[in-house]
Parts: sequence; structure tokens; C-alpha cells
Amino acid sequence: MNDKFNPEDMPVLNLNTTSTTRYEASRFLDPPEAIAAYLAECMKADDTESFIHALAEVEKTLSHQRGRG
Repeated sequence: MNDKFNPEDMPVLNLNTTSTTRYEASRFLDPPEAIAAYLAECMKADDTESFIHALAEVEKTLSHQRGRG
């Protein structure tokens, strides 16, 4: 059994989000695995603007975590 985390194994990555709008993902990115999966999915989209937005959401998450820690 391989215990190494692989974001590709997360079922959420199979969602079709083509007709959705952006949202504040930082509220849902608590575990590092969620951050990795979110960024991996955004990189797959091959959309620079979306990836920059994702990085901003991750920064919001990390800033919030540092503030409460």
C-alpha cells in the first residue's frame, strides 16, 4: 500500500466545473492535501488567470491559518 498523497486520487477532481463561477475557495482549503489538489486542478485547466486566482485563494488560507495559530 502506498501512503503517499496523490491529488489525482481525490474524487473531487472528477467534477465538471465548466459552467460554474469562481468562489472564495480559501474557506475550504484547510488541509494541505486540499490546497495541493486545488492547485493541481487549476494547473490542469491551463488558464493563467484562474491559476493566479487560485494562488491568491491559497495565500488567503495560509494568512488566516498563521493568524489563528
